[in-house]
Amino acid sequence: MGIVIYPPTIDWSYMKQRPQHLMEQFSRRGYDVLYFNKHSGPGPVVEMLERRLFLVRHPAFFLKHLYPRIGSGRKKLYWTSWSKKIPHGRDVFRADVTIYDCVDDFPDWEPYETEYAPLADAIVCTADPLYRKISGSLPGKPVYLVPNGCDWNHFSKALAEKKHTLENLPPASGPKIGYIGAWAPWVDEGWIRKAAEDIPGAQILIVGPRLREDCGPLGPNVHFLGYRDYETLPDILAYLDVCIIPFRKSRITESTNPVKVYEYLAAGKPVVSSDLPEVNKLRPYVHLASSPEQFVRQILECAASPSGARQRSLAAKAHSWERRFQEVDRIIRERFPEFYFDKQNAIRMEQFLNWSSQSVPLSGCSVHPYYASRNLYGGGLFVGGPVHPGHAAGYECLLRAQIPPEFSPSGACYLEFEMPLSGELHLEVSAIAGDWSASEVTYDNQPRHGTAVRFSILPGVSETLSIDISPLVNAFWTETGRLPSLHLRSEGGTLIRLSNPRLTVFIQNN
Repeated sequence: MGIVIYPPTIDWSYMKQRPQHLMEQFSRRGYDVLYFNKHSGPGPVVEMLERRLFLVRHPAFFLKHLYPRIGSGRKKLYWTSWSKKIPHGRDVFRADVTIYDCVDDFPDWEPYETEYAPLADAIVCTADPLYRKISGSLPGKPVYLVPNGCDWNHFSKALAEKKHTLENLPPASGPKIGYIGAWAPWVDEGWIRKAAEDIPGAQILIVGPRLREDCGPLGPNVHFLGYRDYETLPDILAYLDVCIIPFRKSRITESTNPVKVYEYLAAGKPVVSSDLPEVNKLRPYVHLASSPEQFVRQILECAASPSGARQRSLAAKAHSWERRFQEVDRIIRERFPEFYFDKQNAIRMEQFLNWSSQSVPLSGCSVHPYYASRNLYGGGLFVGGPVHPGHAAGYECLLRAQIPPEFSPSGACYLEFEMPLSGELHLEVSAIAGDWSASEVTYDNQPRHGTAVRFSILPGVSETLSIDISPLVNAFWTETGRLPSLHLRSEGGTLIRLSNPRLTVFIQNN
């Protein structure tokens, strides 16, 4: 079998969802899987999560230095759930097959989907509305329906026993109600507030990352627990009496097939949801509401009659990721047999495990010709930006590292910071030899810097912008035995804020 590639879209350890589950299934069925993190971090460049499942923790370095070793001897299948990344299958990863996994109907994504979906060799959709939309817009394109599922073995652990305490929550005289998922704009806070008011003895838990702050007070019996590791979710579900999906009706939610509904059911929990088309398919194991008043009534009825946990869990077992992957496997075998029956000599993926990275943070300040004699320390790190009349440049940035004794730039050295890049970036980087103080330097008295190395950077595959400045750093280190400070200047009017700037060095371990 060939190699499956999932590009940088969501970090492996963040909110385990469909991409992580499907890549696990690929690896357990004999495929070698390369899962790319969205952000880079120090430590192993590649980590083996399971026997055939490899997490690429530093996409830029891996693609430049290690990925070419795979060569053209192995067939490569590129599986992406973000339409914007469809072209990377051919242009970056040189994949033989590209499959677009259409999972949501976000309006902001539609321009990318319209432009790039025709480039995919096949399209998989999670919900009927998505299937109808894609099939109608791309007649003749192979389009398949593969809904979401659940890790039944993981979530059915909640059936074992009722958990009576959780963290430091106050006691509750009424039902314990829970929502597990992102606290996002499509969650109807009005329904939560109504339940909190009408069931004052209830304890309502919101478990997941907060992606909004616009909802105002919800009630003293509503508790935000924040993001929780995937491994802890069965314990939280064991504590709850009723699980909820209070989504607003919208284009997004009408086309969503929520993973959480299968996970709730696998845990044996009664589920009360907005009347969503994809959740409707799971009746009678779910309860649907069309108004906040009906939502509250359904919660009270479920709390009063909690029986049926085993039946709900067994119903969810039919929607396990193992079952879902059977359809994915069939599609690949029938549509792309050359990939499925790839008999080329396997590349030993373990060869990539002996590379690691070490990062040192960079600090400094920005200067600007408009404020030529003013120190801007403490105002953030910026490069580029609007050019004031009479001044040819925007912000420039000076960066320096605090070097630990064991640090040595003997390998590849990258300048890195977090920034999703939407257009081409032209950046000049040069070395500073002299001393300077970030709290005193200005545009007029900044230290002299050497000849700039120019980089034309196209939008990358990840949200960590990684620039290979090895020649500049290694030459300075060889000459002086020190790391240089760096001077950054951007050509063009785009203002760049440097988030978490750092130098990262890559080392091959014996």
